[in-house]
Amino acid sequence: MNYFKVICLLFLVFVYSAKSSTGEFETEFQEEREKFLALTHDEEDWRGNVNQIIRDHIKRKQGKSRSYEDEARYNRGIWLRRKKEQE
Repeated sequence: MNYFKVICLLFLVFVYSAKSSTGEFETEFQEEREKFLALTHDEEDWRGNVNQIIRDHIKRKQGKSRSYEDEARYNRGIWLRRKKEQE
């Protein structure tokens, strides 16, 4: 069992040193870091959107906002206008 751990450790060191000598490891790290930052930013946007949806739902329940049907018609109209503008 100890031989297996030592061999695995040596293999990891070998792979790390090979990647770092070619510069591949650093660029791969940068790409992963950028992906992580993008996901973190998207997650913050997603949380904000969920909070807005919850606030809108509460307003609708209290009768302070448009109904879901009115909202859907409004959003459909915006979508159709944007689609026509793109054409």
